[in-house]
Amino acid sequence: MKLLVVDDNHTFLKQIKKYLMLKGFDVDVADGGKKALRLLGANEYFAVILDLKMPDMPGIEILRWAHNKNMDTQFIIVTGYGEIESAVEAMKLGAVDYIQKPFEPEELIILLNKIGKEKTKPALKDYVKGNVLLVTDINPEDFKRKYGISANESIWLKKTTPANVINVMEKFAGTVIHSGIKYLLNTYGRKETVNYLHKIYEITRNKPLSLIMAYGSAEERILLNEIQAILPIEELLGACKNAIRRGILQLLYNHPLTYTQIMKELKIRHSSKLAFHLKKLIEKELIEKKNKFYSLTTRGASLVKMLDSVLSNINGRITYFQL
Repeated sequence: MKLLVVDDNHTFLKQIKKYLMLKGFDVDVADGGKKALRLLGANEYFAVILDLKMPDMPGIEILRWAHNKNMDTQFIIVTGYGEIESAVEAMKLGAVDYIQKPFEPEELIILLNKIGKEKTKPALKDYVKGNVLLVTDINPEDFKRKYGISANESIWLKKTTPANVINVMEKFAGTVIHSGIKYLLNTYGRKETVNYLHKIYEITRNKPLSLIMAYGSAEERILLNEIQAILPIEELLGACKNAIRRGILQLLYNHPLTYTQIMKELKIRHSSKLAFHLKKLIEKELIEKKNKFYSLTTRGASLVKMLDSVLSNINGRITYFQL
């Protein structure tokens, strides 16, 4: 993976290049904007780590140049304290993320790994075939534009009821794309949402349907796990029957996280509760802690892959897709 690091601090360039090369990256460096443009014009880079403040040319101008040329390169913006507004402007020009100085080198590796997975991840449209029914909590036209899909029928959850969705699904044949679980939870509560999901799973099993459950949060994924495959998950994970532990494993499969980040993603209010579950996962050698980051062990990663396989194939026609 070829990277370009652009910064006017020569000490920083030397240190970060050495670190990234030890991690297996092919790294070029530029100590100013003009040199960066020359390198960008002559080479193809997977990602550019770009400082916004440089004396010869602001980083935002380099990003604007790349944006105008429709470059496929991923840009990670490096900002200083109090430069969040500049980072927001950079994101509007196509930067995929930003990192604030001072930062630990591990944080940059996490970002690069995250970008790499997102870039190679199959698109939602790759799972779709035949007639399509779209069920979503946002405007269906916005959803279709965002994810590049077309649909024969669309249902906007905010303008209908779960009962109506069930009625439409019972008469439909093809692929159903369903998002908006969090909206259902917030609007109808957990009990009614669970009953609704059981009903649409039952329809999928008994009708000529393929169901794609699209989710965007750990809360949604945990609920889907509990409903769809509690017994297989428990058999796979043994000591990890608890939904919080399953949620931790699936979060860490994407990239390492700190204690605070895990707590925020899973919406756990009591720190002692999370500490207990993390301890159990470490004891089972499913996760490990290095510095302040928790990550999966090889054993833990294998279990999550098995878990995803079960969730995708438990009845042959239900797929889970993270938006």
